[in-house]
Amino acid sequence: MQGLNILVSYNQNRISNQFAGLTTLFRLMPVTETYKLAQFFPRDANGKITQQQNVNFNILGSLYRSMTVEASYLLYTKLGSFEPRIVYVDNITSRLTGLDTNMVIDDIGTLFGPDRYRLNGSLTWTRGDVTANLFVYHIPSYVNDYLSTLNAGRIANPELITPVKSLTTVDFSANWAVNPAFSIQFSGRNIFKAAAPFTVVDTLPYDTARYDVRGRTLSLRAQLRF
Repeated sequence: MQGLNILVSYNQNRISNQFAGLTTLFRLMPVTETYKLAQFFPRDANGKITQQQNVNFNILGSLYRSMTVEASYLLYTKLGSFEPRIVYVDNITSRLTGLDTNMVIDDIGTLFGPDRYRLNGSLTWTRGDVTANLFVYHIPSYVNDYLSTLNAGRIANPELITPVKSLTTVDFSANWAVNPAFSIQFSGRNIFKAAAPFTVVDTLPYDTARYDVRGRTLSLRAQLRF
């Protein structure tokens, strides 16, 4: 299997004694319990809350684990060389642990969390002075929990969570080195004009973190060296 290349990697990042603020505390604890904490909500002599203090504090931390599998194969033919490649990223864990081990938030497959997986593919063709590349990017479906409220690790209004469809886009690029001094490059992003899956984030009908609002873009450039 000359020309075959397989790479498997495992990544783990752990953050201990992580800094957090009042917003994180609301997500980890019931609101009624949070209001009892004097360092965040000091009270007067009558027991009434006088102010809200967004001070930093320490939580147990976060844990992130993922595995990446990448495979490619280089093939030489009379029509030129071909190299297909596929990259699969499996996000195994994305977990926030609060003041104790009972306070856990897992955000994989959510709006602000990592996708359950990512799948990218490419095909490179080279013949003489011409090189062309085709890229395919796939984002799996996930849930939009932007309008939901998380208290004590539980969703208070699950009816506001909406599913978001998957998205697949295709890019293309080509380069022709006419001679050592002159070359022509063509590139296209989202060449099939895939539309953004509809989902409301703030006031926008799409997720800016996962979709390029420019849509399909094409460019042609000539370069002369002298």
